[in-house]
Amino acid sequence: MNIAIAAPSATFPKLAKLAQLLKKWSPLGSKHSYKIYCTKLRKEDIQRMFDGLDIQLDDSLPGVNRHQPMLDNEVFQHIASKETTAPWFLLTHNTVPLSPDWADKLASELLQSGKTLLGCAAYTPRMYKDNNGVTRAADGDPYLLESAVYPPNLLKSIRTRLLNATTHHESLKARETFHMAHLSGLIANAEYNPNFRLGHAGSAVVATRLINEAVIDEMLGYAVPPPATERVVVEAPTYQPFVPKEPTISIMTRKEALLKAQMEKDAETIQTPDEPPAEDASPSTIPVEEVTLPVKRKPGRPPANR
Repeated sequence: MNIAIAAPSATFPKLAKLAQLLKKWSPLGSKHSYKIYCTKLRKEDIQRMFDGLDIQLDDSLPGVNRHQPMLDNEVFQHIASKETTAPWFLLTHNTVPLSPDWADKLASELLQSGKTLLGCAAYTPRMYKDNNGVTRAADGDPYLLESAVYPPNLLKSIRTRLLNATTHHESLKARETFHMAHLSGLIANAEYNPNFRLGHAGSAVVATRLINEAVIDEMLGYAVPPPATERVVVEAPTYQPFVPKEPTISIMTRKEALLKAQMEKDAETIQTPDEPPAEDASPSTIPVEEVTLPVKRKPGRPPANR
C-alpha cells in the first residue's frame, strides 16, 4: 500500500511534527512506501524535513493558493491521478497515525473485507422541526472522510467532476464511492473537537479531522494541556415572596364622604402650571401706540339743532 502525503505550503508546521513521528517509527517496511506530493518551491524543504526516511518525492503539486474547498479538491484530484499502481492511503495535514503498525492494520482489514475502499463514515447534518416546532439536527446523506484507503485509478471509476469551488470532494463523490467502501473502526473521527486526545481514539490506529496538535504532541512525548472544560453556571431565578394585603375598611360619616368627593372633584379640575387660566395671565408688555380715530358721520342731512 502506498501512503500519499499531501504537502501544500500551508501545512508545513504540522508536517514537521509528522516527519518526527514517522522517523521515530522507521523503517515502515517493504510492503508500504511513502510518497510526498509538494510544490517545486518546497522540494528542498521537504527533503530536509524527511531526511532519513525512504520516501519518493513528487514536486508536481500545483502551487496556486486557493480557498477551501477548492484547495482540498485540487490536491485530491492531483494525487488520485498519480496513484495508478496500488491501493493508497491519503495522509492529510489533519490526520495522525497512532501506532507504528498502522499501515499494516489498514491494509490487512482492506484485504479481509473484500472491498476496494476503506474509510470512516460521516453524515451531512439534516435540519428538521419536531412536533413542538424545535429545530433539530439528524444524520443526513453519508460520505467517506478524505483520509481513507483508495483503489488505484480511482478517477476512472467515478464520473463526478471534483474540481468544484463550492462543494468538498468528500460529498461530491459520495454517491459513487460510499457503497464500495468498508467502514472501519481503525480510523477515528475527531470531528474538529479541540478537546480530542489520544485516549479518545480507542482501538483506532489513525485519527483524522484534528483541529490542533495535541494528539501528535502526545505521540511525540510533549506536554499537552488538559482538555478545556467550560463550567456552565446556571443561576436560580429569584422570586419575590407574595405577601397578601390585609383588607381595610374605612368608616366615615355622610358629611365626611361628601367632603371627600368634593375634594376629589376639585382636584380633577385644577389646571396644570403649564396652562394657567386666562384670568391669571399676566398682561402683555408689548408697547401699543394710542391712536385716535375720527368720528364718522352717517350719510344724510345733519340733525336740526333744537
